[in-house]
Amino acid sequence: MSNKFLNEVNQAEEGKTESFKQEKFEAIKPDRKKYIIVASIILLALAGFFILNNTKVTMANFDGWIISDAQTWANSNDIQLIVKEVYSEKETQTIVSQSIEEGVEIEPKSSVEIEVSQGFDPKEVIILPKFDESWTKDKILTWIEENGIVNYTFLTVEDSERSVNSLIEYDTPETLESFIREHKIEFTVSILPVEAEIVVVDMLNYTTAQIDAWARDNDLKIIYRFAFSDTVSTNKVLTQSVSAGDILNPSDSITVTLSKGVAIKMIDFTPYDQTTATNWAKDNGIDLSIKTSYSNTVAKGIAIYQSIPFGVLVETGSDLSILYSLGNEINLSSYVNQAYINLQSFVETQNALGANLVLTSSTSYSPSVAVNRVISQNYQDTKIQIGTTINVIVSLGDLSTVPDLLDLNTGKIYGLNEDLTPKGITPTEMYDLVSSRCSSSDIVCQIVFVDDDANYGLVLEQSITAGTEVSDTTVIQVKIAN
Repeated sequence: MSNKFLNEVNQAEEGKTESFKQEKFEAIKPDRKKYIIVASIILLALAGFFILNNTKVTMANFDGWIISDAQTWANSNDIQLIVKEVYSEKETQTIVSQSIEEGVEIEPKSSVEIEVSQGFDPKEVIILPKFDESWTKDKILTWIEENGIVNYTFLTVEDSERSVNSLIEYDTPETLESFIREHKIEFTVSILPVEAEIVVVDMLNYTTAQIDAWARDNDLKIIYRFAFSDTVSTNKVLTQSVSAGDILNPSDSITVTLSKGVAIKMIDFTPYDQTTATNWAKDNGIDLSIKTSYSNTVAKGIAIYQSIPFGVLVETGSDLSILYSLGNEINLSSYVNQAYINLQSFVETQNALGANLVLTSSTSYSPSVAVNRVISQNYQDTKIQIGTTINVIVSLGDLSTVPDLLDLNTGKIYGLNEDLTPKGITPTEMYDLVSSRCSSSDIVCQIVFVDDDANYGLVLEQSITAGTEVSDTTVIQVKIAN
């Protein structure tokens, strides 16, 4: 079978078109030099045009992006965005989902569908909790933020018997069952009866928990902002909008800017191998994940894509994903005399990495290769290109000739005596004869017993006719009268 396969390959070589034969070169006369230069320029231009129009785009991860950032990316990569607005818990203009997953290579001018958040659904019915005296202003504000309530107000009433900012009552023009997010809701909370001037403290060495506690005790609102700093540790106070010692009134707000730590400027990983990239990420406190994929356009070991673009400032602990090229060659071993499923598994694994291999198979009987094992393959122990078709021949096992098992009945005394005792051969004895004949014929027999007093001990039938050639793994059913 291997010789036949090689002959077919040689015949295919002889049948190649003229374009696959060895090129012939002729000397060019000097007076034709200018035409060659012009033709070369045209060919280079056409090649450049082909490359520019056939370079695939690696899909970015839009998770957490806003629509304007995604549009900028799409414009720079000649990709069309199809935008669908949806309600979600994410901030307005934030991308909720994308139709093509991160890392997938797509053609320029392809369309990508994205869903963009419009924020909470204003028409959604909200089940109001049981607001009672245990609710404080802070707890109410947390509920408001978690449920996207925008049409709310707080009224204050002086009450010396209640703790500051405890709920006195709430009011909404709608019933509890029909309250929706856009409806108005009004809360009345207590304040101290004595008008107090609040002296702002120096928050420089405060933790956020201390700031929140101070603001809560003084009925002030804290607005947090974040900025990078080379000198102030992460989550420590950089600035406060109202200076220490200034006077505020209840319900006023202060903006506190917290440090995000030292800004880390994202580098271009194109010249960095995986080891260098891993070390850089470790040194800068970046959580790095590395993926690999075959590529026809990017050399092996070169970064194809990084999830955070070059030049972007990020903070310690940021997540970064880099996709590295495996090149355009795959090492293919010989699977001859191995289980075909092993080769299928190999191809599936490589295709998951973008190899785009095609596996085709035919079958043949073989006296030396067991069933479902590879007899031959067109490429083995070599490197193959992305998209290569691998042709294999898979064994059906050896051929065997089905014996005439009914012939075992010849000359046997069968039936029952008048006292109903069996005559001649017993079913057990016939079972042994059939088993021996099947074994010597190199076939697999499944023997079953059938109630039949008249033919007691005889072979009644076999499922495949005697003389038929079958695989040595084919199961033949044989019925013996019992």
